[in-house]
Amino acid sequence: MNDYLVNEKIHFSQVLLIDETGKKVGVFPSNVALEKAYEKNLDLVCMNVKSRPAVCKIIDFSKFKYEQKIKEKEAKKKRVKIDIKEIQL
Repeated sequence: MNDYLVNEKIHFSQVLLIDETGKKVGVFPSNVALEKAYEKNLDLVCMNVKSRPAVCKIIDFSKFKYEQKIKEKEAKKKRVKIDIKEIQL
């Protein structure tokens, strides 16, 4: 599972904020974005650190981790395992 930057671990000067419904709110300083997340009793999670500004989303992080775990299990079930058998002559 990927390691995400959550709440106080986000140290970017500016972040692109996405709210819990998936709408872009705008570009804010990280401390303002964190305050907006705390007002809604949710977490600020950095989804993409490589883009500038970094993309952060307001979500319930424990629920997000649980959903990611379920998706990984489903992907593992659908994966095709190939066994190669060797025959010696």
